[in-house]
Amino acid sequence: RGHLVHAFPGSLLQEFYTTDGSGTCVAQDVYQGLGCAALADAASILELLAADGHELQLEAVEASCAAGEFFVWRRDEVVLGCGQLVAHVSEGLVAELRHLSCAQGTFVPNAPALFAYAERAAALKGARLLAVTEVQDTERIEWFAQRGFADPAAEDALPGPLQVPGVAVKRLGAKSGEEAEAAIAAYAEEQRMWGGMD
Repeated sequence: RGHLVHAFPGSLLQEFYTTDGSGTCVAQDVYQGLGCAALADAASILELLAADGHELQLEAVEASCAAGEFFVWRRDEVVLGCGQLVAHVSEGLVAELRHLSCAQGTFVPNAPALFAYAERAAALKGARLLAVTEVQDTERIEWFAQRGFADPAAEDALPGPLQVPGVAVKRLGAKSGEEAEAAIAAYAEEQRMWGGMD
């Protein structure tokens, strides 16, 4: 990767030693790495979730990381976003997306990439539905609705833990994985073109 840096005192130090820097990073790959969370990410995930109003214990987050349920978005080894994908079996696989959180002020530009990662993972594992349950604020409800989530129909046959008020589902089909992959690629291209979220 390469860095284009403004010509002012301290800009080079700021670019290399802060997460967002002061210039533009040009990278050939998805500089903000999307992937499975490691056990070492548990404390960072817990901080993100606490800032987003979720109260979890470190042990629960560590267990979910070890089980491969949490995924993260990293930049320079700093966790800036996370989510949890939990599998439920009921007349086929149903994936539940929990705790989609981003660092303060970055949900709008960065949550689509995290969501696309979760959708792709669910589709590749053969899930027929992607469900969300813990969405309380109207902005997030609208955000999920714009991505195809709606109230479940009777034929969706949700498993017991997902039969709660406020659940929303998105049906996944044969092309869901490809569409999610395209969304991740578009996000990566946007990051290359504009140098991040600034």
